[in-house]
Amino acid sequence: TVKFRDSCNMWPNNSAKKDLSRVLVIKCKAGLHARPAAKIASMADEAHGPVWIEAKGCVADACGIMDILALACLNGTHVVVRIEDPVDKPVLDKIAAFIASGFEGVA
Repeated sequence: TVKFRDSCNMWPNNSAKKDLSRVLVIKCKAGLHARPAAKIASMADEAHGPVWIEAKGCVADACGIMDILALACLNGTHVVVRIEDPVDKPVLDKIAAFIASGFEGVA
């Protein structure tokens, strides 16, 4: 479910958690549309804990295609992908690489 970050206060400012997130820019003319959202959700499903995507002050569960699409990320939008469990760093890196590539292979 998409929530405003201020209302759910999910991520306290904690320097120990900085390695559990990546700041990225959407680099696809069509923005973050259905096919890449489905691929991101599939990758997020591999995680043991929650994976979140934040954009424009809203937070979405990365396992939900419709939640991701509700963020309405156009080309050039800055997003933050976060995990809660350090064991999920490979999933975070995989999602970050996919977004950084401009959704290579599905856009």
